[in-house]
Amino acid sequence: MRRFFLLTVAGMVTICAVSVGFASAGGNGSATSQYFTSYNDTNGVESDCTGTRVVQKDGTVKDSAVCILSGDTSRLVAGTVKGNPDYCLNAVCWPAWVSDLDGKIAKSVNLTLSNNGDGTFTENVTAYY
Repeated sequence: MRRFFLLTVAGMVTICAVSVGFASAGGNGSATSQYFTSYNDTNGVESDCTGTRVVQKDGTVKDSAVCILSGDTSRLVAGTVKGNPDYCLNAVCWPAWVSDLDGKIAKSVNLTLSNNGDGTFTENVTAYY
């Protein structure tokens, strides 16, 4: 039981991200924040991401990010993964997408993966909150 607990805690720690954000006023009453983050998933894939959060004056919140995925990418395939809010990626299923900026739970997410041909993938993320 102790080993299971330690593995669970270790798994939770590996998916935590450290983010640095910058805010600015966008046009048409929207607010824009940029963020940068790096983290590892439970299957050895490292994600290095640059993203932008746009909050519209009507309350619509959208994150757009580009991530470079490296490490053990052997299980990744090019294509699109949709989450509403749950999704599966790299043989790991998640109950929802969590924002790299502030931890918000997305209502929906689209992940588009492109194989870069050098062992890395580019992941384009669009999430709505």
